[in-house]
Amino acid sequence: MQFQLSDGNLVLSKVSTGQALWASNKSNGQGLYFQADGNLIISTASNQMIWTSDVYKVGGSYLTNQRLYLELQNDGNLVLKWNGGTYTDAIAAVGTGGGIVSNHFGKFK
Repeated sequence: MQFQLSDGNLVLSKVSTGQALWASNKSNGQGLYFQADGNLIISTASNQMIWTSDVYKVGGSYLTNQRLYLELQNDGNLVLKWNGGTYTDAIAAVGTGGGIVSNHFGKFK
C-alpha cells in the first residue's frame, strides 16, 4: 500500500505487476489518519477532509481510534479492524483478497 506523494492518492498495488487493486481515487492528499471518532480520512495540507472511510459507528456505538487499525492481510485484502480487547472484528475491507482488483474503488465495504 502506498500513499503517493506525487498526488496524495492512497493506492494498494500488486507488487509483482504494479497493477492498482484499489485506490481512494482522490488527489491533493497530504495526510492519512484516524479521527477521534475512528473515521479514517485523507486530508489536504490545510486539513480539509477529501476522503473518508465512512466507517466509524458499529451497532450505534462510536468506535475509538485507539482500537482501530488497518491490516494488509496475507491474502492481499486491506481490512479495517477494531480490537475490542478480548476479540477483534473486521469492520470493512476493500475486497482485494487473492490479488483481485476491487470492484469498489474509492470506498470500503
